[in-house]
Amino acid sequence: MYKPVIPASPTAGAQVTFTVTIKNQGSGQAALSSVCYYIDGKQHDSGLVSAIPAGGSTIETFTWNAEMGSHSIKAVADCNKSVSESNETNNEKTVTF
Repeated sequence: MYKPVIPASPTAGAQVTFTVTIKNQGSGQAALSSVCYYIDGKQHDSGLVSAIPAGGSTIETFTWNAEMGSHSIKAVADCNKSVSESNETNNEKTVTF
């Protein structure tokens, strides 16, 4: 689904940019869709993802002002379920930092 890039040791209050690579693992083109970003279980942001050819990928980003402590970051591709897929179970990834 995606590979997050997490900055090393952000400080509280610093603006952190997360980079997410979204890959189309299917055999056909994936249509325009949405991606939603969650921090500690709450939706933080969302965006549109352009169509992705079979086997292709795209890079998306979102920002957050860092807070102290450990945090769970989740990205969900096709979060509005607007794209018909052969596998609906590989659309999200959660990481903790």
